[in-house]
Amino acid sequence: MSEFTCRERVVLAYDKQYADRVPTDIQGLIVAIHRLGFSGREMGTDAQKLATVLIESWEMVHSDVVSMGVLSLPMAQAVGNECDFDELGMLYAKSRILEDKSNLAKITLPDPKKDDPLPTLLEACERVGSALAKEAGVRGVVSLPWTVAMQMRGMEQLIYDTADDPDFVHAVMRFCTDYTKVLGTAVMEAIGEDVVGLYTTDPSAGCSVISPQMYRDFVKPYHEEVVDYFKARDTLITFHICGHLDPIMEDLVSTGLDGISIDEKSSMKKMFETSRVKIVVIGNISPLLFANGTKEEIEAAVRECMQTAAGERGYILASGCGIPPLSPLENLEYFMEAAEKYGRYDGSESS
Repeated sequence: MSEFTCRERVVLAYDKQYADRVPTDIQGLIVAIHRLGFSGREMGTDAQKLATVLIESWEMVHSDVVSMGVLSLPMAQAVGNECDFDELGMLYAKSRILEDKSNLAKITLPDPKKDDPLPTLLEACERVGSALAKEAGVRGVVSLPWTVAMQMRGMEQLIYDTADDPDFVHAVMRFCTDYTKVLGTAVMEAIGEDVVGLYTTDPSAGCSVISPQMYRDFVKPYHEEVVDYFKARDTLITFHICGHLDPIMEDLVSTGLDGISIDEKSSMKKMFETSRVKIVVIGNISPLLFANGTKEEIEAAVRECMQTAAGERGYILASGCGIPPLSPLENLEYFMEAAEKYGRYDGSESS
């Protein structure tokens, strides 16, 4: 039995200190849904069922990090997107509030306690925080402005707008930045005093979607504002951005954030070299390995990540993004076993 709790491992990583092994983070961990049989619609509309899935998933796997909050599409739904669940139980946008640009002048910031679906998700935050936050590394989740703007306007159209109507893009980003700050604060408060920072997601802000210059012109200033806002409130803030990040790693580190989660399309070696132990690096095992990898492949991926980390303080071993919802339990267990075996800061293996 370890002398460290899951929460303590995560806190020590952000303090750039060593525990018994690196913390682990299986993003999108909802493995208990197989046993409970809840639909995606039930999870999206029933706070108790959503919290139960997350709590029982953690109890089954004991990954060190647990994430709970509000992602970009529910955020856009609260503003005015018309959304529904498809036959697989996934939320999707039937219409987007800013398909008509003139609607920007009509919308107001949602009230997290009143505007659906935010109250349901905040209730789930409270339930997860109450159940797990003293033992697990529970972090709040909220989406960053660029991806929320894309949900409200549409990805291709917003990218075209950067050339055709940059003032409109900045106005949307102003709204979404204020929204991220308000909702991020509400998520943190709902989880409670033992919350371990805020995990902010901007999957569409990477260089697999937009150019480095577009990031610097339309995204980075608002990233900096969000970081400054939460750091002024003594909140650890971490970004997750999908895709290829190598060209903007210096930009990301310069925002002053506390951690960065990267997927397998980005170089973890370069991220360590760029961050120079200033920030926590999280990643970057392919999520598909959790769905269809063999035990040997998962073990090899964990070993490779640990070799790349090479004793770096401030590292969390993690999936590069959310794992597929139907990932088998045994693959998650293989990952945790490999983390226990290879996740030593001194490079040794446990017996």
